[in-house]
Amino acid sequence: MVLALTLLKTYIFKGYCSIQVTQPRRNKQTMTTKFKFLFASLVLAGITTVSAQTVGYVSFNFPAGSVAAPKVSAFSLPLRDSVASGFVGSTSGGITGVTSNTLTSTGAGWTASSLNLAASPYFVRIKNGTNTAGYTFLITGNTTEVLTVSTPVDLTTLGLVTTAGSTQSTFEIFPGDTILSLFGNGTADGSNNTTMGGSSATNADVVRVHDGNGFKEYYFNLANNRWQEGGFNRNTVVIYPHMGITYMRRATTALDVVISGVVPDTNLKAYIKNSGASYVSYPFPVDVTLGNSGIQSMPGWVKADTATAADNLLIWDGNGWKTYYYHQTNNRWQEGGFNRTTTVIPAGRPLWIVKKGVASGTTLWDFTIPYALN
Repeated sequence: MVLALTLLKTYIFKGYCSIQVTQPRRNKQTMTTKFKFLFASLVLAGITTVSAQTVGYVSFNFPAGSVAAPKVSAFSLPLRDSVASGFVGSTSGGITGVTSNTLTSTGAGWTASSLNLAASPYFVRIKNGTNTAGYTFLITGNTTEVLTVSTPVDLTTLGLVTTAGSTQSTFEIFPGDTILSLFGNGTADGSNNTTMGGSSATNADVVRVHDGNGFKEYYFNLANNRWQEGGFNRNTVVIYPHMGITYMRRATTALDVVISGVVPDTNLKAYIKNSGASYVSYPFPVDVTLGNSGIQSMPGWVKADTATAADNLLIWDGNGWKTYYYHQTNNRWQEGGFNRTTTVIPAGRPLWIVKKGVASGTTLWDFTIPYALN
């Protein structure tokens, strides 16, 4: 790792509940508007939900920094957006056809090419099936009944059931975020809970996401009124559900954020590189111990009696990255020679997973849902 990261000081899962309202709790607003709206709603009305869906909220504090001494935080988004009112077509239903990169739902009624707009990305998630629940794909195109998706696997190999009945595979659609929709427009000083913009990445707040090979660095250019990477417009960079995100705060005021959204109600899946580092998030909005995380059961996870020989998991503790590995002989997670099976991964904390192998490609990590929703 080449970055010296300082973990977000506050990340609190506030709980989840199930009550009825008609409006989505997260929507495509700017960061300033979105987070102010959510904070006010939570203070005045408590937690609310989207139409029979279970929702929760998480709060973040990005500490104040300066241009000379920025503060860097790390976070992720374990809650997903709800589909806004007025959406045309089915938001969930049965899968009636599948090809290598398409899913069909007969009679879905979508507006053609409406689910792959650059400024408003959508994802589709497989909802059921012993081995298929939790697959999540970015939608790259659509007709009235067919979704085309970006996928590292041939969908026909997943075992999806397209025949009507109790075992038929089902899906749900939900909106994703771009860097603009999540972080909004920057301001000159970052006051009033806004991102601080600037003329370059050296005098503005910076958002970093990992693309599998290295960090991409984005800032809000005040003159061009857009998010940029270097001199290029990056307003439509997609923030994937599994991403770890780092935020470098140069504004001299802290940024306090509340995000609400739908709580995952099924197992989830993510792809991890077979060699090198993957910067990902534990996708559920609850704390989990290393022993219960299931990381050690990931296919191909290398267990050994030293951290040098084993695959590594790195977690920020507020002062530095702690390295853990699964000790083969002791059958437990360790940090050095100490038992760390009960060490907690806080909700939403990004993780560095460092695989020691040399194999190409990725391995599927299947996250088992750690709670029951009624």
